[in-house]
Amino acid sequence: MQEEFKLQEVAVSGPLNNLVTASYLHNGHEAYLEVAQGSGLQLVPAHLRDPYKTSSKGVGQLIRHAFYENNVRKIFIGCGGSAFVDGGIGALSEVGIDVFDAQGQLVNTARDNYVRGDSIFRASQLRVRDERILKELELTVLTDVRNPLFGE
Repeated sequence: MQEEFKLQEVAVSGPLNNLVTASYLHNGHEAYLEVAQGSGLQLVPAHLRDPYKTSSKGVGQLIRHAFYENNVRKIFIGCGGSAFVDGGIGALSEVGIDVFDAQGQLVNTARDNYVRGDSIFRASQLRVRDERILKELELTVLTDVRNPLFGE
């Protein structure tokens, strides 16, 4: 018997660090979420659309919620409609992965209120705070576009 999927609503930090309500589907084992729910372009007014000032933090909060609160171990993420170019640094901080620059200074931390898109230019190395996220979580990224950020 297949378990029924439930809609889970979560308060997360939007792309401009404002509180938004985002949702994902889960059945306790698998979850399906959209980047646009927590960090989507539709959440940013046109006059504030600067990808260097937005963050993927809300996406990480959705992943963290599914993993720790609902015991989900397989997550599918739809990547359309994002408002950020931080390389996922904001999301990483929320799931227990710190990003450091070449001098060993934190680019992000879960204690930061906000990780901006321009943080990606300082990223040099990663350190994992909770190994379970790497060992137990299977993450599948779903996309339907080809967008070579740094060339072919």
